[in-house]
Amino acid sequence: MQVKSLTQRTTIVRSKLGIFLANLFFLTILFPYVSFGLPVPSDSQPWAVLVGFTLLLLNIPRLKSYKFRPTEVALIILPTMCVLIVSAFFLCEGGTSVMYLRTIFKYVNLFLVPYVTLLYVNEFSVRLFVLSVWIWGTVVIGQALSGNILVGFLLPRESILFGRNFALGFAPEPAYMAKVAVLFLLLTDYFALEAKLSRLSTLLLRVMCVIMIFLSASLTGFLLLIAYVLIALFLRKKSVLRGLILAITILLVFLAVMLFEEEIANFVLEFSSKLGKLGDNIRALIEYKTLLPLLLDPSFQARFGGFLSNVQVIKSGHIFGLGVPSYPTGSIFAPVFDSGIIGLIFVVTILWSFTSNMMHLKQEVLRKYTLALLIMFSLFTFSESLATSYIGFFLGLNFYMTRLDRAGLVKA
Repeated sequence: MQVKSLTQRTTIVRSKLGIFLANLFFLTILFPYVSFGLPVPSDSQPWAVLVGFTLLLLNIPRLKSYKFRPTEVALIILPTMCVLIVSAFFLCEGGTSVMYLRTIFKYVNLFLVPYVTLLYVNEFSVRLFVLSVWIWGTVVIGQALSGNILVGFLLPRESILFGRNFALGFAPEPAYMAKVAVLFLLLTDYFALEAKLSRLSTLLLRVMCVIMIFLSASLTGFLLLIAYVLIALFLRKKSVLRGLILAITILLVFLAVMLFEEEIANFVLEFSSKLGKLGDNIRALIEYKTLLPLLLDPSFQARFGGFLSNVQVIKSGHIFGLGVPSYPTGSIFAPVFDSGIIGLIFVVTILWSFTSNMMHLKQEVLRKYTLALLIMFSLFTFSESLATSYIGFFLGLNFYMTRLDRAGLVKA
């Protein structure tokens, strides 16, 4: 099933300037870590927020007549309240100005980016998206072949050890690049739903994204790719023939593993020796035959530790959080750390917005895509900062599904 392009263009953007700025905003989503050599003290760049704010300023009179759903209104009020709480802590208890700005920036990002995406997504150029994927892919392959970063002058920092990882693209770390590649997979699905991509283009884009993930040699990217594939298989249109083929394939793979366990293990071990850090994790999984190596991975433990410290704040009696942190806090529950119960309500409302949409969408293809967005959003925000522009973009796409649904443009 496919969703055709909307027959009536959005009434909020008509001018050439608006379309130009909308696609400039989209470009900042596709290249979320590029600093252009400026000394930005964070991996999360402010460009999407700055361009998005300009877009909203140009359309204030028309925004007043736009009908937002109750959940969308709540997601404007709640981050504003969180900013006020953090500001009160900053004024009363102190903290560094840099950490204060970094803390409130995630709220500004989640305040602006979703709504700019909602209002302008129909103006985003599919050609710009395709070109951006190929630019990313070309740079990634060039880095892998040359062993050089090539675009370091555009990045806030570079953290890569060639040999353990093979490329980082336009990101400060290989794992960040892998996340962008998974984002590209989801956007490819979106443009395919809107019938803006041919089957060949869709296939080629997906292949390039998979190449980027493998060249990252990132455990995070590998796990996200597995999750994406499993979700795609689960949500595909069911048929008896496809189900039978899938069941037979799984059975044959299982039998092959049972019969040739030692040979397969030796082949995987030899092949994984060429996969850098990812190969190290694969060999550890084969050796221990459990998920223990993943759970003991330092990066996983650091992220999980941050997750636990965030959710423990309220339990320790800090109802309104701890204010400005001394070190950046990540994950979906970061608002709980600095804003307490209001931050928790904010997080629950974000997740509820996805669930609520799925309950009300009438078109099956949009329900499936929204479910995929929810799962991937949850996985991304386990480790990714809420200040990263494409996190707000996820939420904006979620909002936009209701508009597509009302248009009734799904065709089996």
